[in-house]
Amino acid sequence: MNKVLAILNSKYFLSTIIGLSILVIIIGVLMVKRANEQAAVYAEQQKQSADQQGSQEDDAMIQEFELIAKQAEATLKASRSPDSGLPAKMDFTTDENRKKVADMKNKTPVQGTEDWCEVMMIKPDADWTEAEQGIFAKNCL
Repeated sequence: MNKVLAILNSKYFLSTIIGLSILVIIIGVLMVKRANEQAAVYAEQQKQSADQQGSQEDDAMIQEFELIAKQAEATLKASRSPDSGLPAKMDFTTDENRKKVADMKNKTPVQGTEDWCEVMMIKPDADWTEAEQGIFAKNCL
């Protein structure tokens, strides 16, 4: 027991313990520094991964819009009249409109009513007056 106390009281032992303590502190500081560097690298990798994924989603959306644009262009080209290059006249009337107008049998409905709107849907565009266009826009659309 006296030998142990003698060793513990010696200057050599104390300096060894102090040296080991300083070594442990230095190792701890280096490990914390390395952990911070690794965290920074990991965060950068995550950011790049998120940027790539966002870029891929953007590319997919752009391709989808380009496809829609091509389809719209094809539809527009198909609807053009061959001689003028302008879109062909669109017919918005239905068989139901035509039947309602036929059932009215020469009755003239009051302007702005639902029946009048049905008659206007059948009437050729060139025969519309400016007043009828305004009333139709106000009451039928």
